[in-house]
Amino acid sequence: MNIAHRFLLGRYTGRESVISKIDPRLKILFLIMISVTLLKIKSPAEFIVPFSLLLVVTLAGRVKFNVLIKGMVPIVWLTVFTFFLHSVLPPHDINTAVVVALRLVMLFGWASVITATTKVIYLGRAVAWYLTPLKIFGLNPGDVALTFTLAIRFFPLILEEAESVIKAQKLKASKLKIKDRLEAFVTVFFIRVFKRAEKVEDTMKNREINSTSIMEFQTVIKSSMAANLLTVVMGAGYIYIMTAFNL
Repeated sequence: MNIAHRFLLGRYTGRESVISKIDPRLKILFLIMISVTLLKIKSPAEFIVPFSLLLVVTLAGRVKFNVLIKGMVPIVWLTVFTFFLHSVLPPHDINTAVVVALRLVMLFGWASVITATTKVIYLGRAVAWYLTPLKIFGLNPGDVALTFTLAIRFFPLILEEAESVIKAQKLKASKLKIKDRLEAFVTVFFIRVFKRAEKVEDTMKNREINSTSIMEFQTVIKSSMAANLLTVVMGAGYIYIMTAFNL
């Protein structure tokens, strides 16, 4: 399986579960809460609580753990690079390097599980719901929902195009210098991305998808009251544990 298809972020698995029945607005709020607490963590040991909770949510969401792990592969290089910078550059703090690397992994893991258990269209509308008060400043929440939805869905497509170009270069066994190969890759990659974007635009026009229709689609987000209550209780318990242990 190639890297593009391993990438879990932005790919809805379609499996019914307790997590998939949670209101996406609560999921976004929960994700923000997790992100804030991760930024306050100062030592590797303190990641035990958010990591344990991620395991519980992964299992409850019927997301295979090995799929989640494989979905982490695309950010391994970023994690290693971040660790390298913090450990090599002054003040050479290994503890900070480990903490920053774990933050990246945990944030990516949580975002992956959320998108794997929620339709992107629902997440987009949830974001737009939070931004509704900004209408007084002339902001259209529908535009935000559309932009958010396209950005998440288009990200895996960009990975696929990049991987296709890399495979094509390998098949040609090009003897060009690294600089020339890089220039060729960038040129072909952006041409293919722009062509893919044009196809997406044509599809949206044919299906009459715009900022208005995307808000009208599924005007009511179905969710389970029990699942929402469970999320509130779980969030409250998480905050209590993190506060009680000064994490």
